Amino acid sequence: MQPFSLFPALPPALSLGAGALLGGLVPASPYLVTAIGLIALLVAVAMQSRSITVSLILACLSISCYSANRVQTRNMQAAFSPAPSHVTIVGRVSSAPASGRFSTQFYLKDIQVLETGETITRLIVRVPSTSPGDEVARGDLFGCQARLKIPASVRNPGGFDYARYLRRRGVGLEASCSKGPSIALRSIRSTPSKSLPGLRKWISRQINESVKSRSAQTLLHALVLGDRSGIDPGVRRNFQETGLAHVLAVSGLHVLLIVLSIFWGIRPLLVRTGLGWYGVESVRLVICTFVLLIYSLVSGASPSVVRASTMAMIFMGSPLSLRPASSINSLAAAAVVILSIDPIEIFGVGFQLSFAAVLSIVSITSGIMQPVAHRPRLKRILEPFAVTLAATAGTAPILLSHFGSFSFAGFVLNPIAIPATAATLASGILAIITNGVGIGDMFGNASSFFAAVLVYVTEAGNSHIRATIHSGIFDITTWVMCLLLSISLFVWRFRKWRGRMVLLLLALMVLMTFRELHLGIHEPRLDVIFLDVGQGDAAIVRGPCGENILIDTGPGDLDYSAGARAIYDVSRIAGIDRFDAVIISHPHSDHLGGLYHLLEMVDIERILQSENDYDSELFRKTSLRTKLAGVSEHVPGTATTVDISPCFRTHILGRGSQADVNNRSLVV
Repeated sequence: MQPFSLFPALPPALSLGAGALLGGLVPASPYLVTAIGLIALLVAVAMQSRSITVSLILACLSISCYSANRVQTRNMQAAFSPAPSHVTIVGRVSSAPASGRFSTQFYLKDIQVLETGETITRLIVRVPSTSPGDEVARGDLFGCQARLKIPASVRNPGGFDYARYLRRRGVGLEASCSKGPSIALRSIRSTPSKSLPGLRKWISRQINESVKSRSAQTLLHALVLGDRSGIDPGVRRNFQETGLAHVLAVSGLHVLLIVLSIFWGIRPLLVRTGLGWYGVESVRLVICTFVLLIYSLVSGASPSVVRASTMAMIFMGSPLSLRPASSINSLAAAAVVILSIDPIEIFGVGFQLSFAAVLSIVSITSGIMQPVAHRPRLKRILEPFAVTLAATAGTAPILLSHFGSFSFAGFVLNPIAIPATAATLASGILAIITNGVGIGDMFGNASSFFAAVLVYVTEAGNSHIRATIHSGIFDITTWVMCLLLSISLFVWRFRKWRGRMVLLLLALMVLMTFRELHLGIHEPRLDVIFLDVGQGDAAIVRGPCGENILIDTGPGDLDYSAGARAIYDVSRIAGIDRFDAVIISHPHSDHLGGLYHLLEMVDIERILQSENDYDSELFRKTSLRTKLAGVSEHVPGTATTVDISPCFRTHILGRGSQADVNNRSLVV
């Protein structure tokens, strides 16, 4: 039997993935890619293997696709560097719009720059939320007056490299559209595409009418439509900190709940029609496939939805082929579908997390449950925890790599959060369907109740369960350790590998111990991290005994703070959840702006500032929130000393007496 005979979709999936990875990691010219393709084809012909031939061809196509994207991106950036201040662009909308707090963004393809005559293959567009761009949908012809710029690269240690993210999608420029009448929009969608925005609006309206709780409304918008823009930042942060953010992403849970309920629910009705077994199975497969297609398009067709939909269709269609469906083969088939459309998706966090979680569950769960396989009652109790442990093992290295941390709290909370999510979604869908009927209010109230339970679970988990691992900004040891632990769970079922993995983990632990001892020999040090927060300042100081001091908090207002966001992200990666002191040099919004939001994000022991009072709403409300949080405030005088800890002391060198608050800034 051939190695891949049980999993025929696995070779093309691996080939497409390997080709995209190779194309992304190795600089390649079109000539080199062509040469590699010819050599691969000759090797395949010489080996006389059809599967090898197909796999090599797919790998070369994937490399070519990615390399072409890279070449186009470089040429695009060169053509518009330096970028003109304002140009008129016209192109076709190629993605579902994503609404944010201040703007709506989407991708354009085949763009014409009217002033220069240049053609841009693909770019990302941001339209102010008050502009007509909110109405755009995939397939529209869209034009506006825009400012083009090259996307910013990573700005802070451990930060998200937005420029690389866009480059991997063949995007080298971003366009910020002007407000108002400069935007032109002409719908040239096909009939099915025309109905999608209207369907999304109808679903949104039904959610708002049938569910009274604002929290439940925003959660249902995320669960049904994939729109998380309305979720309160504090609630979203609780989901992230507890490792439960996955329940907000439209994925297999939602597909399973929606489609399988239809799949099993319509069978008794079809049996009564006398179609026969084959006819019943065929009809319900067609109906569920149609529902899956509509749901995928309405929810944004993310990789997790496409993956779950493909696997569901294979499983539902397996009875017709008289062969059992393989989970591994179904997962590989889903990868082939996604990577055939766009090989660059392999670099997306959503793709990686979705496939890693499912692969881990399929591969690891049975091994974890093996000791209790003959105890059915105990198996039913432990299985949810085993599934969570398997998914955590598969996704932890990816989360550490992209976000610098992951939480074990989900291991405890998932068995509660997942049923609560399913109940919120199920009752919400029934409320949408029955809105306007007497029973609709009952389902709406049920959805609000289960949503409140879900929010409470995340809030309580974030408050009481401190089980987060941080990779650190400049240290990959934690990531390597986590990766090896995950691999060990994969290979634990193979007895001959167990001893080797244990020895490898012990060796790594010894090396880490020696490393810590070596670092401990040296004198205590002071680390200073200067942050790029835009217009303003912020710096994190880490003391020799583990003290954390924040100097200024960057720009912001009462609604949003880019400074607070940057500080929180870097602090999270560095493992900082508490500041011993926050020093505000002066109360202008570009230095004070982030403090209002940071008071809800991290624990703060004390605040040192230059003023007791200042005439601004931001200062007054920040001071009020400080008092409500029980944080002490202090205005130190010139030439004073503040003891942060027994081994860390701050000297206040100056606080001017001039009228200008800039000139009265604290100098430490």
